[in-house]
Amino acid sequence: MLPVNPRAGRCGILSLAAVLLSLAISPTSSCAEPATEIRDGVTHVLNTSTSPGGLQTLEPRRLWEIGGESEEDEEMFGIVQTAMADADGNSYFLDTMLHEVRMFSPEGEYVRSLSRMGEGPGEFYNAMSAFLLADGRVAIVQIMPSNAVTVDIATGDAGENIPLPKAGMLFPHQMAPLGDNFVISYVQALNRDGEGVNDQILAVTDARGNEVAQLCLETIKLNEARAFTPTDRPRDFMENWRVGADGLIYLAADYLDYHIDCFAADGRKVRVIEREYEDLAKTDEELRKINAGYRHMGRDSAPARDMDPLFRCIETMVTRESGELWVLTARGRKSRREGMLGVFDVFDAAGHYIRQVEFPCDYNPDFDLWFISHDRLFILKEGRNTPTQTSTNGGVTFIRSGGPQMEDLRDDVQPFSIVCYELPY
Repeated sequence: MLPVNPRAGRCGILSLAAVLLSLAISPTSSCAEPATEIRDGVTHVLNTSTSPGGLQTLEPRRLWEIGGESEEDEEMFGIVQTAMADADGNSYFLDTMLHEVRMFSPEGEYVRSLSRMGEGPGEFYNAMSAFLLADGRVAIVQIMPSNAVTVDIATGDAGENIPLPKAGMLFPHQMAPLGDNFVISYVQALNRDGEGVNDQILAVTDARGNEVAQLCLETIKLNEARAFTPTDRPRDFMENWRVGADGLIYLAADYLDYHIDCFAADGRKVRVIEREYEDLAKTDEELRKINAGYRHMGRDSAPARDMDPLFRCIETMVTRESGELWVLTARGRKSRREGMLGVFDVFDAAGHYIRQVEFPCDYNPDFDLWFISHDRLFILKEGRNTPTQTSTNGGVTFIRSGGPQMEDLRDDVQPFSIVCYELPY
């Protein structure tokens, strides 16, 4: 894991090489714009599979590493569910096992721990995600009870809870701020006409929990949940959405189609981004590992959606402060070169496919997790030794893949650590 820049400070000025690189990869007017088409009053941007700017390799700067062989109590973690960064370079790690959010300085020095286990103000039991608020609070979204507790980052004092939609039996997944409002994805469990159903909902709510706009609704009958195939499956959007720096909400709900809906804060669909894409099939070995994973978790059979012969097209998205949207597909993940994170498709603020990017880092897809928040890239070494999860938390994007299977357990597992990089713009 070495060498590590020992407690390197955050540099506000990019190196000359990074500046030159950013100029070299800027889209130019010489690139032909993609075709557009108006459907039901909405502009569809029809990108081809060709990247006008080619593949660019970005060079992130390694800042620090915590955990590993350290004997400091503050660097001993349980299960890190979320890693976040603020605009000043501070880092925050939601630990769902230790029931706290741990804060580190831009230099990687421990600052304080926020929240604790409990049902009192600012306390939580069952956290799903977390995000940062502009007023200096951290919000922790939990189920049972379903709410979003807040804690003042500077003082550690409990703040006011953020009300969630009044929807009966509600299970929140992810939540993110949007101006004075919030975007939330949640499941509402219902008995409709004597039949159990789950309504999966993506909505904009105000500060009182009232729905401002509903962006997506998918009703799944519980007795049919295992019977879907790639061609008739419901849309799956609980985690695959992002809030951009431009205030747009980006939603990739379709399993096989390269199709991203762009919504305004009032719920209007203002644009659809499309790109030519060839489906990618899973190998027999990959299907075997999925089966083994569910047996390891004590399930007799895997849901059909996890056993599809094809990979999901869009696996995750990253929104950048520059207005760009980075998209990681199954092909982008599978085509990664050794020592790289993956190959991301990059779209500009107009939805034009302008280039692809990759970046080298200390990452092993079999064992590690990654998070991107602001200009920080976090690699959680050995992070796959935790339950399966794929999520977004406000401006944070991360991938948590399934843990090792019983027949694949290793005898060379290293201590858990977090490596922090600074991404160039």
